[in-house]
Amino acid sequence: MFLNAQQNEMLVALSESIVPGAAQARVNRFIDLLLSVDTPENREKFVTSLAAIENSAQKRFGRGFDRLTANEKDELLTSISEVGSHQKHFDDLKEWVTVAYYSSEEGMRELGWTGEHAFRTYPGCDSTG
Repeated sequence: MFLNAQQNEMLVALSESIVPGAAQARVNRFIDLLLSVDTPENREKFVTSLAAIENSAQKRFGRGFDRLTANEKDELLTSISEVGSHQKHFDDLKEWVTVAYYSSEEGMRELGWTGEHAFRTYPGCDSTG
C-alpha cells in the first residue's frame, strides 16, 4: 500500500532477522498498512531508517540486506544496534517489527494466547511503566 517492492523485500528480510517467524506472520503487510494511514513525518522516518540499514549493507558487503547471508545480517545488525549513527534507525525499525509481530496471531500465541480469551494486559509487561 505504501512501501515499494524493494522496500517491502528489505522489510521482510529485516523483520525475520529481528524476530524469527515475522516473515511467516507477514508483519511487513501489517506495517505497510499502518504506514499507509500514518503521518507523512512517520512514513519518512520509517523509509529513512530502512534506507540507512540498506546503505550499511551495501557499504559493508556490496549487496542489499535481503541478499545477505544469515551470518552477515546478524553481523550487520549487531554492529548497528550497539553504537553509531544508525543505532536510532535500528531501534525504530525493531520497535515497528516487534509491535507488529506480537500483535499477530503467531506472536500472541507465543505469549500464551490460545484464542479462548483476550489478555487484559500482556504477560511479562509492567503496566506501571
